[in-house]
Amino acid sequence: MLIRSKLQYGVLMCISKKLRLEDWALHVVPSRMNRRILIATLQLAPNEIARIATGHLESMDNVETRKQQLEAGFKLLETPSTAQQKEMQRATTTTITKSCFFLGDFNFDADDTDSKEKKAIPTDFKDVWLEVYPKKTKKESYTVLDMQMRIDQIHYKSTSFVPKSIVRIGREPIGNLKVRDQPDGENTGESSTNSSNQNFGSGVIGHSTLKDDDLERPSDHCGLSVTFDANRNFAGKSAPDK
Repeated sequence: MLIRSKLQYGVLMCISKKLRLEDWALHVVPSRMNRRILIATLQLAPNEIARIATGHLESMDNVETRKQQLEAGFKLLETPSTAQQKEMQRATTTTITKSCFFLGDFNFDADDTDSKEKKAIPTDFKDVWLEVYPKKTKKESYTVLDMQMRIDQIHYKSTSFVPKSIVRIGREPIGNLKVRDQPDGENTGESSTNSSNQNFGSGVIGHSTLKDDDLERPSDHCGLSVTFDANRNFAGKSAPDK
């Protein structure tokens, strides 16, 4: 959004109150679009933490900037947070197990073998979608409604968690909500005064519709919902299933 003629961009992370949040920080990365990376540190057990990063990488034809953002994001993710450093100092004889997760709108197709951005992802991180669905077709994997591209991604590195399932959400239309009819078939962003369609939507024909209908979805992107299984020997205790 624009605030005092300056583009403001934000990222959001929701964390269950049942989890112990030790550290939460918004990090500056190279960007001309005010993109940032948000990283949280969760204390799962006395010797077990999880670091979770999310961000919306640079849009449009900015390959080099996205590479820089990925490199910075993964480096920040694996750098001990203040909470982790304190834990290490407090328990110098204990090995701290760390799981790392980086997810968000990466703005490049994860299935494009020629993608330059993919080279910025450390090889020891795994793509959750490919771990669960190694043989899915491109049509079965896209996360952008009007383009068969998988730009929304989740990458992880962990010896404690294994992805059990992942599903795309938000592909179903919002009831019978439709975009407004436009005069002469044009998308002007304004509603038509002579429209006979009673199921008016936002009035803008855009990414949130599919080519074979004009029904609106919550977004032009799919969300990703993942379930991880935790190892049974989790910090010396029986772990939860999810």
